[in-house]
Amino acid sequence: MLGTAYYPEHWEEDRIEKDLSAFRNNGIEFVRIGEFMWSVLEPEEGKYNLSLLKKTMDICKTLQIKVILSTPSATPPAWLISKYPQILQKDIASDTRNFGGRRHYCYNSKEYALYVSKIVELLASEFSSHDALYAWQIDNEFGCEDTSHCFCEKCDESFRAYLEDKYGDIGSLNKAWGTVFWSQIYNSFSQITTPKKISAIPNPHQMLDFYRFSSISVKKFAQMQTDILRKYSDKPVTTNFMVNFTNLDYCSHQELYDFISFDNYNPSAKFDPLQQAFNLDLMWSLKRKNFTVMEQQPGRVNWQNRNLFFPAKWLVPSTIQAFLHGAENLSYFRDRAVSFGAEQYHNGLMNYEGNPDTSPRLKVVKKLSEEVSKLSSRPKAKVAIYFDYEVAWMHKINGVCKDFDYVKALQDIYAAFRYFGYFVDFIFRDSKIENYEIVVLPYALYVPKNFMKKLEKYQGSLFITCMSNIKDENNSIISDRPLGWKIKDLSFTIKDFGAIYEEYIDYKDHGLVADMWIEELEVIEGKQTGTWESSPLKKGPALIAAKNSDITYISTVLSKKSWRKLLKYTFKPELEIKESLELITNDKESYFINFDSEEQRSGHTDIEPYNYKKTK
Repeated sequence: MLGTAYYPEHWEEDRIEKDLSAFRNNGIEFVRIGEFMWSVLEPEEGKYNLSLLKKTMDICKTLQIKVILSTPSATPPAWLISKYPQILQKDIASDTRNFGGRRHYCYNSKEYALYVSKIVELLASEFSSHDALYAWQIDNEFGCEDTSHCFCEKCDESFRAYLEDKYGDIGSLNKAWGTVFWSQIYNSFSQITTPKKISAIPNPHQMLDFYRFSSISVKKFAQMQTDILRKYSDKPVTTNFMVNFTNLDYCSHQELYDFISFDNYNPSAKFDPLQQAFNLDLMWSLKRKNFTVMEQQPGRVNWQNRNLFFPAKWLVPSTIQAFLHGAENLSYFRDRAVSFGAEQYHNGLMNYEGNPDTSPRLKVVKKLSEEVSKLSSRPKAKVAIYFDYEVAWMHKINGVCKDFDYVKALQDIYAAFRYFGYFVDFIFRDSKIENYEIVVLPYALYVPKNFMKKLEKYQGSLFITCMSNIKDENNSIISDRPLGWKIKDLSFTIKDFGAIYEEYIDYKDHGLVADMWIEELEVIEGKQTGTWESSPLKKGPALIAAKNSDITYISTVLSKKSWRKLLKYTFKPELEIKESLELITNDKESYFINFDSEEQRSGHTDIEPYNYKKTK
């Protein structure tokens, strides 16, 4: 189904039926409503007014439009903040995140939890049996606006309780955190606070525990709401995750929800269709089943340095891509461009004047609504890339190369496989890996023992990169053994490592570009397949492989093009896809998607600008 985010509170009431009718007549089958509506639903404490919401739901029922109803906890109203200013978050410098934006509340505020539970219970009791209700959305974009971490006094107290429960005694914490360094030894848990702004590099072990605590705090806040909803309703519950977002452990959070949904925006200065594909496949992989795009970028946004222009027909490749990567529903953000408020420069399906007849995006959506149900299902992947949210935190907290971007580095590997048409899943600590032909373990600073056992039993092609398995679960560098690997018939030690700028590798007469990281390897068992052409380790091993089993170790960060060269030499794929195209193939048919403003050709297939073509 196709849908849109709808905001009846933004318009005169006599617009609601007109708007919803226009959407229904143009292929929109569901709307999401209510996520920023608290001050309308409860304009004063305890004085509820659900009439606008009920009217909207009733009209949706008449027009046979399904509703995803949101809880409004992302935007606490002014009267609540005035009464309980301690609800507000504090940033790392202990400055208050004041009223006037969104997501300014503390997840550990008991006062806020009380008021949220009241409004959620009211919505659940009033609308759980409404015929238009399709699903629930909890809050909106947990962690957006840099609000994953709060440093207020309530969080200090909750963090101490979390640590005492985890470690039991202060001596165990001191050992795990290495507090003897820089004279940080604690005598009691009462001396610990959240890691606020300081004059030097923060304790990396404390930071990792704080990131864990913060993610758990958000999850507990969300679960409070899901528990209330499920007490009244049997409709599915979700929340909207975000692209390129690692501040929260989505692997853990997904357990709360009946289906995954996320907001599909281009987070970069330049649109990259494979970056979007990466996030679509990551969302599918969290539950290994189809998901919902809760907010699809309709064109121009409002939050980038330069909010790029996208023509209405750009919605075609973006929508088709999402469904072919596993979306079962997609909702465009938003219903209509709004002339006021922080998002006044954001496109909508309808233009500012709200006339459906002069809104080209709505016409594109109508045509798409007739096509998406005919698309093939998501292909089965032969390739799996390991992804770990805690590893992302470790990279963010501290590193040899401060400009290393874990997600960007994984996207380069992903894009190299997609360049040759390989479909890709993501795997996590608890995933099964034996059915994949190719597995990549990239930049995984910490590898849990249970996953190491899976790698040792794996029989396919395995790629392991630098930085992998050099830390423990406390974020300490391993010191009870030499750094390195011993897996099957590949064994080596890492004598030293450090950062580099761009250097070059000879890989079986193919030139590879290396960056960011270099390791001095001593090969015990295995063979040298790539040699440093430059760098202080010239002539030394850069890539090594097992003698007999199919394992390759890469001791640096390869560029996207170098990953392509490596894969091309290793697997000799028949296809190579232009960067402006994406090819998605299953057993029955292939789809070429063109994101470019010019016609593109692949083989004998011509694909029109901003369009797609199905071939047998």
